[in-house]
Amino acid sequence: MEVKIFIDNYREAFGESTPLPIVFWYSDTPVSELQKVNGCFFKCFTDVRTGITRILDAETISCGSGKLYTGFSEMPERVPIFVSLKEKYKQTPEMVVEYVQELGMPLSGKPYLTFSRIDRIDSFEDKEGFSSLLPRMYSPVLQPGPILIITTREPYLPFLVRVVVLWYHRR
Repeated sequence: MEVKIFIDNYREAFGESTPLPIVFWYSDTPVSELQKVNGCFFKCFTDVRTGITRILDAETISCGSGKLYTGFSEMPERVPIFVSLKEKYKQTPEMVVEYVQELGMPLSGKPYLTFSRIDRIDSFEDKEGFSSLLPRMYSPVLQPGPILIITTREPYLPFLVRVVVLWYHRR
């Protein structure tokens, strides 16, 4: 499907005021300049939602959890404690370790991860997936609405997806 047709269908289904999805993919070369993200790499999504493409690699992500979630590194020793005691995504550090081991998250295999608003790409070729915030009417329980994430990559992106959902709903 062509990107323009997808956008037209998306806007027809969810309305003109619904933010466009964010597309993500790995590559061997950056499509633009890299910028360091201090703290959680989700901070860069503010730029992406406004139309600025952001490229990350192992050096631009300062968060050990972020490097793990994106497949740029193995799990650092401090992550299970941080994820359980600080972020409270799991009850104990052991539960974090067990969960990550069950997922069997591979390293990315490519050095760059790009996030771009869908209207900033030319095609879906080589794209890993996309995510979008849907209007509240699609889920009256979630504020402002559910996060729709479509991905083609297994097995570790489901972990990243869960982290995005948890982060969004804890804001």
